[in-house]
Amino acid sequence: MTAACGGNLITEQRYLNGLKTAGLTNSKIVARHYYSAEQLAAIVSDSMPTILQTMTCCGKKILNSFLNKLAKPISTKLWSVKIYANKAI
Repeated sequence: MTAACGGNLITEQRYLNGLKTAGLTNSKIVARHYYSAEQLAAIVSDSMPTILQTMTCCGKKILNSFLNKLAKPISTKLWSVKIYANKAI
C-alpha cells in the first residue's frame, strides 16, 4: 500500500493512529528520509519550462540558485517515512 501526507498536516502519531483505526496492527516507522535543499529544488526545477531551467547569469543557472535558497529553510522539515504494518486477513 502507498499513502502520502503533506508535512505537518497531521502529527506522526495521529497518522499511525489512523492506520490502527483502519485495521492495521503493529504500525511502526522503519525508515525516514530527509530531503536536502538540492533535492527539493530539483523537484521544482524539473517541472519548470525549459526556458526557465536554462536561464543563466554570470555562468550560473538562475533558477537552481534561487530554488536552493528557498528550499534550505524547509529542507529539515520535509521528509518521507517508510511504515511497516500488518493487516489481518
